[in-house]
Amino acid sequence: MNEYHFLSWVRHGVATGIKAQDPLTGPIPEVPTIRPELKMRRRVEGQDPIDTITFTGPELALAGPSQVSGFDPAMVSRVYPAPGATRLKNEFAHVEFWRADFPWLFTPAAPLRQTRPDGQSGLRPWIVLVVLPQGKFDKCKPVLGSLYAPIQVSTSELPDLSESWAWAHAQVATKDVANIKEAVQKFSSTACSRLVCPRRLNEDTPYEAFVVPAFEGGRLTGLGQSLSNPKHGLRPAWTVSRREFVTLPVYYSWCISQKSSKGFEDLARLLVGKEAADLSGVGTREVDVSHPWWPRLRPLVEMAGEDTETRQTVMLDGALKLPEKIVNGSPADAVQGSLTPKCRAKFQEVLESHLNAGASGRSSGPKKDGKKKNDVKKQQHKSTDDAQSVGPPIYGARFQGFSTLPSEAGWLRDLNLDIQRRLPASFGTSYIQEHQETLMARAWEQLPEIRAANWLRCLSEFAAVVADGLHKRHIETLTASELVAVTAPAHGRTPVAAGITLQRKIQTSPLPNAAATPAFTRAIRKHGPLARGFRGAQTTNLLERGLAGAVRINPVTTLNRRISVAAPIAEGRSTNDPLILRGATAAQSIAETEKHILALGLKSLQHTLDTPNSDNTSQLNRIRQSVQQSLARRVSPDKLRTQTIGEIASELSNTEAINAGIKILQSHKNPQLNQEMAVQPQTVAEVQTEPVEPASLRSTLVKEFTPSPLIIKRLADRIEVPEELRPADPLGPIMAGPQFPVPVAALLRDKHLELLMPGIQNFPQNTVTLMETNPAFIEALLVGMNHEMNRELLWREFPTDQRGTPFRNFWTQPSHEVTEINPIHSWKKPLGCNISGGRGEQIVLVIRGELLRAFPRVTVYTAPGKPIRNAEEELVLGTPIYPNFRMHITDDTCIFAFPSPDITQEKVMNTSGPERWYFVFQESPTDPHFGFDNPPDPPKEPSQVDSWNDLTWDHIHMDRGHFVSVSSGLKKPPMSVGERWNHTAAEMARISLQKPFQMIFHAHMLIAPQSPKKS
Repeated sequence: MNEYHFLSWVRHGVATGIKAQDPLTGPIPEVPTIRPELKMRRRVEGQDPIDTITFTGPELALAGPSQVSGFDPAMVSRVYPAPGATRLKNEFAHVEFWRADFPWLFTPAAPLRQTRPDGQSGLRPWIVLVVLPQGKFDKCKPVLGSLYAPIQVSTSELPDLSESWAWAHAQVATKDVANIKEAVQKFSSTACSRLVCPRRLNEDTPYEAFVVPAFEGGRLTGLGQSLSNPKHGLRPAWTVSRREFVTLPVYYSWCISQKSSKGFEDLARLLVGKEAADLSGVGTREVDVSHPWWPRLRPLVEMAGEDTETRQTVMLDGALKLPEKIVNGSPADAVQGSLTPKCRAKFQEVLESHLNAGASGRSSGPKKDGKKKNDVKKQQHKSTDDAQSVGPPIYGARFQGFSTLPSEAGWLRDLNLDIQRRLPASFGTSYIQEHQETLMARAWEQLPEIRAANWLRCLSEFAAVVADGLHKRHIETLTASELVAVTAPAHGRTPVAAGITLQRKIQTSPLPNAAATPAFTRAIRKHGPLARGFRGAQTTNLLERGLAGAVRINPVTTLNRRISVAAPIAEGRSTNDPLILRGATAAQSIAETEKHILALGLKSLQHTLDTPNSDNTSQLNRIRQSVQQSLARRVSPDKLRTQTIGEIASELSNTEAINAGIKILQSHKNPQLNQEMAVQPQTVAEVQTEPVEPASLRSTLVKEFTPSPLIIKRLADRIEVPEELRPADPLGPIMAGPQFPVPVAALLRDKHLELLMPGIQNFPQNTVTLMETNPAFIEALLVGMNHEMNRELLWREFPTDQRGTPFRNFWTQPSHEVTEINPIHSWKKPLGCNISGGRGEQIVLVIRGELLRAFPRVTVYTAPGKPIRNAEEELVLGTPIYPNFRMHITDDTCIFAFPSPDITQEKVMNTSGPERWYFVFQESPTDPHFGFDNPPDPPKEPSQVDSWNDLTWDHIHMDRGHFVSVSSGLKKPPMSVGERWNHTAAEMARISLQKPFQMIFHAHMLIAPQSPKKS
């Protein structure tokens, strides 16, 4: 945890250049000036500066209090006591500023260092805080341009300005002392400054606090007057030794309540726990259901055939309820009401018929017997108009896709047929209807992003439809050979099987690679030049036959550039078919012959280069040089050794370079090389091929080049849609409802407090008890709100499918990403079990008392503890567990919800185990207070205390009866060493700081258990 560090002053910028020190009393000796200097040094690299030249500027006067007529009220970050809040009679009033240097920003002097005999040091602020009793000052006519009217007051009601240095300080909250300088220089949020008024406030006296100038120049400027002599502005704004009236301009002001409250310790000790029997009327409220459909239908007891006239009631719970184990001892009617089972069953039966009638309609059909033809038509017309009827809403039906109430048991039936759950849903509906305009305005604000996404999806859908139409018209009608040719640029990127591309498929097929090109396809087209030259030849199916292996090429038989062509086996054609010989056979032979010549040449070359012990070393060098020069355009020398022959062969197709390499190799006499050159070329030319079914290949290509899947992928890359909002149609519009992350409990707190905690008016003052959250009530209320909100969105033509869950948080959550309930359309569990993360009831500590009104930011946590008995009872607390959330229901009532299942009622109420649970009430450490302890009652002579924390008002010398006198010292200083009285403002801040107080209660003391029910 951060610690407080106090500073006596903070100065920034040119103010640090002021030379004249503040004498702390009387006027400032001279007008502050500064003479800027510019120093230039000539430096040679690696040497010290050779010389320094200083340029001195003119003497400039600095801005001081005489140039300030006020400041922006936004500079104030906090005041104490807060306006309208009760105050403590043992504490000082103070005001805080965002800037750590603000109180000394225009002080026309430098700080006084510890050069005086008494070791005193400090710097007077240019503004001070004065607190005046109402009736002790008069407000004057406002000055033009000023926010506050000046005041006229006697100097006897003002603090001594010669001690103002002691009541202004800066504060830094940090763990590391090294961060203090950085925090004050960069205006960090952990640093602030403070002005304290050393006046002891009386009880039952209203006060008003004013921030006023401390120097005469600021006082005259604030009043719109001019200075006759600049030095006169360096005098104090008033002197308490002169009993006179002075008029002061006001820079900031607030009122302090006349009520004074007790201290934190006194108020915390007032809290007591209450048993369940003492909290009657809390947690439930009675609802009369004797005439649920009055006046159209009979009373409920008459409809159910009950032989009783007892009033039928149910007990409606709220978002907070008493724990079931505590209220088990209460009478049954206090929890369930007087509604009999027979009346409940009849109510549900009639209600279900009304709910289903609204969706199914009522159609009795016309009666034809004894009716004329015209009468039958009228009856038919009347029956048609009456077929569509309006019934009560089925809350949550649209989320589950139902138009009528399902017959199976589930949360939907429980919500709509149980009075205790249907009523909260109707309250949620009423809230939406009451605030529909505001909610819709917030909903439309969230729509632009959805509209932009839907517009892009609409364009993508249009593009997909048009592209699929063109694809069907122009691509699906092509043959396999035409498809292979058209898709040639994408063969290397088109998958046709797992890990196999179309290019690889063609390379391993009997079809020559050159045949799978657009040029070859154009050459063999039906009415092309080849088809016209060879009448009767079937050219269009040549590529399909090659893929299937019906056309084959014999392997190459020589290692020269002469192409020997063997007669192919053509399906149903003569072996002397010129088209076959000149077309496919020629293309195959050229490509394969060049490839195998290259392979054998490079293999021989590599063997030669890798054989350093050859007969003629010089001949090998010539071979290496000649081959490298001839192949320099294709392959670098490094690749000849790092790449395999197959890899190099796939890159080279220049037969000229290959011939040059072979010619050099033939001139070298090497028996081993000649033996390798004698390898039969037929074995090298043999390639394992796999026939391809043309029809299957055509089907695969048509599917792979369908445009719509590619457009969908492109759209998915541009628009990221959350899983819960993703439509079934990938190109369909996003039907996203608006989101309202604000907790619903905060919305209901102002006008519908009974929904949060029924019977809160019966909750006693200064009482603490344990309650539980009510998931079933919360879910029912949220279903009603979301049901009606979706209906409103539909009516306003908001793009939504009515399945969104706009309201998903009832209580405060740690962040906007965390939601309390799952989307309603995904609910499968019973009502009350659909909280996100499986959280059920949470233990809630409810506090009502004066403590919260005086200290609204009180810190509450729970922790396990072990009592240790030595000389006196001690307590060792374990790891504290802080609430999940806290909420102020009223100004004196607050709830603290603890995480479940970490904190359960059984754990908290356990008194027999070695580890017990405690609740800790602590003053907020982020709101420091300053003052001294109240003296004992009855008063007695002050005694010497052990530490500054025990200092009371009896130890302080008072000036004029109500101001702390710093210069007078103490009546009996503490025995401890450390801070010194009347030395620095930082030490005075640490001396007067009131440390946060803690009160620890055993859970059994706060919540007394209910005695077991007697049988």
